[in-house]
Amino acid sequence: MRKLSKPRVGTVMALTTMAAALVLAACTPATAGVNVGDTAPDFQLTAVDGKAYQLSEYAGKVVVLEWTCPNCPFVKRHNEEKTMAELVKKYPNVVFLSIDSSAKSQDYYMDPATYQAVLKERGLVTPHLQDTTGEVGKMYDAKTTPHMFVVDEKGKVIYNGAIDSKKTTEVQTSKDDVENYVDEALAAHFAGKTPGTVTDEALRLQRQIRRRGAVEEKSSPTTSFPTRIDSVRCAGS
Repeated sequence: MRKLSKPRVGTVMALTTMAAALVLAACTPATAGVNVGDTAPDFQLTAVDGKAYQLSEYAGKVVVLEWTCPNCPFVKRHNEEKTMAELVKKYPNVVFLSIDSSAKSQDYYMDPATYQAVLKERGLVTPHLQDTTGEVGKMYDAKTTPHMFVVDEKGKVIYNGAIDSKKTTEVQTSKDDVENYVDEALAAHFAGKTPGTVTDEALRLQRQIRRRGAVEEKSSPTTSFPTRIDSVRCAGS
């Protein structure tokens, strides 16, 4: 019987390294942020009313994802201006889901009962899903609140960015000088056009205002996003 030769040390080390890499790949989320054109990562979350929502259940429909937090000054402004409510009314065939990635350990976390009371008081109409582990926020690399994603009928991301061009938390009665980027993306899509690439300046500015406590601040269009934190955080946190 022919004796089997012992594998070389270098070969064993290479195989061990490869095996470790495969295990690491299997344990690491496949998606860490999405870009326009990417397939939107599937997820399942429970809303504050106890109902479960899974993104893949809406295949064949356009879905708008809004990262939110009731205590965020920008979110409060949009609540008062009925920004999301107007979009829901304008696009009745679109699915709108609001996601709150506040961890239970954070002081602005709301238990479901309190959350529902706030939604009722503000007249908010979209389902509010709680992502208390921050897992979904990390999958999408949601940076601030609100951060918007539009997913088309095929599950592809066609928009990723700010909700509009407004650079302040102050509520204004006129929206004549405000570009609603989500509205523009949806209108372009339903017109058979590719949504244009819009500036992410407003989204970046929200992050800067939240971090520095300013109300208005200039921002260079070429400045990159700040390094994201472990979970999506509200302004003032």
